[in-house]
Amino acid sequence: MSSGSFAKQVAIITGAGQGIGFEIARQLAIQGASVLLNDVDETKAKLAAEKIGKEGTCHPMGGDASDIQFIKNMVNEATNRFGKLTIAIANAGIKGMKPALLAETLLKKYKIYTVAIDGANVHGCRITPNLFILPQDLDVLVKAFTELAAA
Repeated sequence: MSSGSFAKQVAIITGAGQGIGFEIARQLAIQGASVLLNDVDETKAKLAAEKIGKEGTCHPMGGDASDIQFIKNMVNEATNRFGKLTIAIANAGIKGMKPALLAETLLKKYKIYTVAIDGANVHGCRITPNLFILPQDLDVLVKAFTELAAA
């Protein structure tokens, strides 16, 4: 176990069964964080947590992070298992929507500014977290992804 820069931190990371979410979870665990790793695919979550567990502390929790009750369950699991929650990273994609289209839709329909990234095995949009400092701002982001995922 590392005594790195994230020692004594506890993170929940969604969409972490593979790709950038996996690597974020891995790096946090290597640096000492206790990680609750989520993926909608329970098998992917278990396999990813098993790999990361060789380098740090990681617990899988498969399930749908678009379900509010499931999010509450993840928070409860993290606090019960690790004593607190200090970091939450919502890493999710919208199946069938290319990054450029997602960025364009978020801007035109919801006035959410992003940067589309589509290359080097990273496919998604970078959304600057400091733009969402008020709860009502975050509500717009949640509404956007809920509506786009349901379409």
